[in-house]
Amino acid sequence: MTPMLRRTTLLVLSLWIGVGVGVAFVSTPAVFAIGRQILGPADPGRVAQAILLRYFQVQLGFAGLVGLLGLLDALKSRVQPSAFQRWTTPLLLAASLAALFWLHPKMASMNDERHAATTTATRRAEITTEFARLHGIGQGANLLLMLTVLIHWHLVLGSLERRAAGHGKSVATAG
Repeated sequence: MTPMLRRTTLLVLSLWIGVGVGVAFVSTPAVFAIGRQILGPADPGRVAQAILLRYFQVQLGFAGLVGLLGLLDALKSRVQPSAFQRWTTPLLLAASLAALFWLHPKMASMNDERHAATTTATRRAEITTEFARLHGIGQGANLLLMLTVLIHWHLVLGSLERRAAGHGKSVATAG
């Protein structure tokens, strides 16, 4: 990658990791820790769903930017990205699309039905079981996605460091 595209990609990946950590370990756990005390039983889930919707939208933007920056660099520098990046960038985009357009709507709908006054106890138990299964899949997929983004980040940083070392400069001033 050209130095400017590498730095921009590193910034996008850093933001993606930061947002992912903030959502997974700060905002949504806080909603459930505090929300159950001050809101109704369905409301913490609805607040979390709103946070996750924005997260999935931003994640799709990050995935698109990483793909676009990689494509621009390949066209400009004629240097192919690593095999890892070539294979996982489309997968990151696909996972982001699946989370935004399949997983989130399905889980939001299940949460609404689970807390509806007309839902029977038997149906509520079925929904709770299915919701827990999908939640586990989503958590695992998000962990894998964040690990993949972190590996991308490491690869881009490494390419900046190698270029800087070749020119006798620090990463901050290489260009």
